Amino acid sequence: MWEAEARAGELLRAFFRLRNHKLATKPPDGIRPGEMLMLAELAEQENEARVPGQGLTVSELGAIFGTSPSSVTQHVNPLEKAGYLIRRPDEKDRRVVRVCLTDAGREKMRSTQKKMLEEAGRLAAFLGPEDTDHLIRILYRVKAYTDRLNETQKAKGR
Repeated sequence: MWEAEARAGELLRAFFRLRNHKLATKPPDGIRPGEMLMLAELAEQENEARVPGQGLTVSELGAIFGTSPSSVTQHVNPLEKAGYLIRRPDEKDRRVVRVCLTDAGREKMRSTQKKMLEEAGRLAAFLGPEDTDHLIRILYRVKAYTDRLNETQKAKGR
């Protein structure tokens, strides 16, 4: 039992130490991680649909990220204020509002993503191929654990 508790404690310490590091707190250029994910998701949707400016509704973004529309709006508002996103009425149903990337948003997403990839490349070079592959595998396992935990909490009505 002691060994498991010691490991759990060390894991928490490692998480807390990473939490305050710039890699863990925010991408370059002052965009928060959730905002970067929003830009990336809208860009990916545009690429898949091959229709720039079509956008997604706040509800659709909430479903993609597994969060509430109000939480999505908290990420959309600063991006809209910065000129990276716009809200526009749906062409078929004017009651529906779509969130769309602007040209500035596309460029911001590309430049920030490039900087993040460069930083990830430096980390991968520091770790080496074997440790990088191991870290990737572990991070996907952590994601699977948190997904399962979220599903359990939803089932319990939390």
